[in-house]
Amino acid sequence: MIVPHGHLSFFKYITASTGMAILENSSFRWSNPDLFNKYNDKFDVPRVIAEGISSSDLEKARVKRITELLSEPLPEDVSHFNDPTKLLIELRRRIPTALVPEFLAQIPNLDHGADSAQPIAEVNILWKKLRRDLRILCLSVSPNLDSMWLHYAENHAGMVIEVSCLPIFDSVWLAAREVIYTDEPRALTTAEGWADVILHDTNKAISRMFDDYILKKSRSWASEEEYRVITYKNSDNGEQHSDMHFHPFHFSAIYLGAEMEAADRNEVAKLARARYPWVKVIQAKLGNTRIQFDPA
Repeated sequence: MIVPHGHLSFFKYITASTGMAILENSSFRWSNPDLFNKYNDKFDVPRVIAEGISSSDLEKARVKRITELLSEPLPEDVSHFNDPTKLLIELRRRIPTALVPEFLAQIPNLDHGADSAQPIAEVNILWKKLRRDLRILCLSVSPNLDSMWLHYAENHAGMVIEVSCLPIFDSVWLAAREVIYTDEPRALTTAEGWADVILHDTNKAISRMFDDYILKKSRSWASEEEYRVITYKNSDNGEQHSDMHFHPFHFSAIYLGAEMEAADRNEVAKLARARYPWVKVIQAKLGNTRIQFDPA
């Protein structure tokens, strides 16, 4: 079984009421980043790209980056660069060594074909539309994360649903991407980062943009051990979320919070027995120093 990210399952921390709705409908609610900003991390998936980068700073950074690319050693693989950059690199290969300094000295005088700020302006128009249509499902790698129980599962009164990565059912969780926690500035918030991106082809540039703006968070959130599944809205319902169904066999376990109300516990167990008899129902307990799990 090929699992790209190496995880056989993921875990969704939720309230008891949300968990029962998921079990009733075999669907998860995928959120637009605006909901993250409203209820959680104000800086998650920024609304504006390259804010505060001036045209002159970007031009200086672009000249510097092109000069670096055309200096030794030249890149062997040029497939991910855009056509003008490829042409410059190929031209540089053919220039006699004695003429290289003169060639590099002409880089600042090259006609780049557009104002330096134009690529950022165009990308921001595209990003605004993409971001509006984005739908993200946030998952964790363990059911034993105390901060997650506290923040997302009603301080242990909620629950955790485990979903398995099943290639036989073309599991969407196979596409989950790891969130990178760092306090370093996002590369694309700097002129140097953008100077590098705009030399690449469109697919590579968009991939870099997604990695930088969707999959990076401050280290203060690292305890969430988060992976994200990214898609786009499936209807124009005017909402900032989309409910998406999945095969019931993706459910593999339900973890009941240590402080879950008895009525909620009974209702969840009843739903599991009726709709998902193969699913393990596990009761969480608060041990002396950690969360423990017993069969319910």
